[in-house]
Amino acid sequence: CQIEDEKEMALKSALQRAKETLLQAGFSEENIQVKTSIQKKGIARDIVAEAQRSNADMLILGRRGISGFKEFFLGSISQKVLELSKEKSVLLVQ
Repeated sequence: CQIEDEKEMALKSALQRAKETLLQAGFSEENIQVKTSIQKKGIARDIVAEAQRSNADMLILGRRGISGFKEFFLGSISQKVLELSKEKSVLLVQ
């Protein structure tokens, strides 16, 4: 489907830009792992589970910038990851 292909291309482009940002910030390429997968338990739970499986040292997540009011009632993926990730450091970037 063309729409799915376009979404996949946009995702790959965004992930590549994120990787380039990390490289420019001084992270070594062998320490950067970019992975996509199909949601199983929920986005936040899947992120934390993958971090545990891969023995990640830190999770770096972007914020979408939804309003505090909306976030309070709906929650956010980054907020849920912070709540679930008790053994890993989490860095939120804007």
